[in-house]
Amino acid sequence: MKFILTITLILSALLAQAQDNYLTIVRSDKAFDQVTYPPNTRFELKDAQGQIVFSDKSPLGTFEITEVYELSVYPDYKDEPDHFTLKTGQLQLNKAERLRVSRSSSDWGYISSGVTVEKTLKPSQRNYGLQNVTLNFSNGVEFTYTDGDYKAVLNGKELEIKGKYLIYSPLGIHKVSFNPQNGKVYWVFEPRS
Repeated sequence: MKFILTITLILSALLAQAQDNYLTIVRSDKAFDQVTYPPNTRFELKDAQGQIVFSDKSPLGTFEITEVYELSVYPDYKDEPDHFTLKTGQLQLNKAERLRVSRSSSDWGYISSGVTVEKTLKPSQRNYGLQNVTLNFSNGVEFTYTDGDYKAVLNGKELEIKGKYLIYSPLGIHKVSFNPQNGKVYWVFEPRS
């Protein structure tokens, strides 16, 4: 009985620690000079000797960049990792707040580089239990995902989308992550520099 109780307590502790964390690379003190990745994106920061000094498995917090480090980030929306050579700035590993939405629609107050979004979820008419989404960004970009088909438009013109889902526009890059099984959306906007 003690063994079962011990195992239960250990599993409960592990589940309590399991959380969605996201990485932000702060490159300077300038406004919007940062890069944010979706929750649970794998990354490794290595020192000059090739030792991992900070990663997605590290405790939440900030890592100050005071010497030369190599950062590799492995987002699931790209086939190749992103590589950065960092000399200044900081890495922040923060807890992602779960967004709770209804099955029909929701407005939620997240801002990325001054851009907000209105999110509308609708149940799929073809695939029972799955969700479709429309994201109306305050900068005019509209992204829709309907039963596996997706597109983005700005001022009536269709935009290029790569991977899952990098939307390229004259304004910058919208990075969208959408799960049709549960309707969860995560997004960031990186303006053109």
